[in-house]
Amino acid sequence: MPEKAEPAVVKTEPAEAKAEPVPAEAAAAVPSPQAGTPAPVAAPDRFAGGTRAKLEFSHRIDYDTLNDLIQQVVESGKIVKPTAEFELDRPGYEEGDTAAYRDWTVRVEAPPEETSQLVSAIQARLEATPFFPSASTIGGKVAGSTRVQAIYALLGSLLCIVGYLWVRFQRVMYGLAAVVALVHDVLIALGLIALSAYVASFLGFLLIDPFKIGLSELAAFLTIIGYSLNDTIIVFDRIREVRGKAPQLTKDMINTSINQTLSRTLLTSATTLLVIVILYIGGGKGIHGFAFALLIGIVVGTYSSIYIASPILLWMSQSSSRDEAARQRVSGV
Repeated sequence: MPEKAEPAVVKTEPAEAKAEPVPAEAAAAVPSPQAGTPAPVAAPDRFAGGTRAKLEFSHRIDYDTLNDLIQQVVESGKIVKPTAEFELDRPGYEEGDTAAYRDWTVRVEAPPEETSQLVSAIQARLEATPFFPSASTIGGKVAGSTRVQAIYALLGSLLCIVGYLWVRFQRVMYGLAAVVALVHDVLIALGLIALSAYVASFLGFLLIDPFKIGLSELAAFLTIIGYSLNDTIIVFDRIREVRGKAPQLTKDMINTSINQTLSRTLLTSATTLLVIVILYIGGGKGIHGFAFALLIGIVVGTYSSIYIASPILLWMSQSSSRDEAARQRVSGV
């Protein structure tokens, strides 16, 4: 059953249950309840003065939801002027953060009386909105079943990749070499995400956070697989053209094919990395983990197509040729 989200204005600054006006000269700081000294406000000043009120909610609410709700009440023009400015902030909040919190601080370009009415209108709207509680903990039985299904899906997708490359290049070794490179790319990206929890404390200047595996990181892994597979197919296609009807694949053929596709590979990777670096630096906290995984994956996928997939293809081709020669000698005897 849905529950009602019931926010409560538990405290304003400094009086309880009332909004306190903030003078223009003191708009950049609020009293700290612990130390009694001014603490900087995280949000930038878009206006001077105004009224600040602290809100606490019975359920967590994210910035976008609360900001849109306040915007609707303000734009209605029933309490404050529709063009009234407001700021929403809390300790530890950064722009782009999608996490939900129980407490927020709102600052409105309005006198205390109008701000109190505005908060009451927000509370009334939230009380009329159904709230559906959600659980983020998955039981052991469900988790085990999901894990088994994920393994089946992974194996099935790898078999499909092998089958596709087998049909396209007429040899199964192309598909096996590409799959080995793909597994390598994903494992490297996964390992560096796990390592970030240990190095984030002293590599913060590189914008490295203690990343965790989530939906955005999973999307990055899928993107890495698609990018790396496409790059590998380009190299393999040139290898097939250089080989032509030659009975055996050689090192010189691999080297010639890689040299012919190297400029294309590096230019494509460089332009892709340019976009990913911009996302990583200025994309915000919401996609920071996605951009980090993609940044690692693009770099790893570029060199794996050259230094992993191609040598493995050569090794498989030579092993197949030796086996075929051994069978012919046995048949001749």
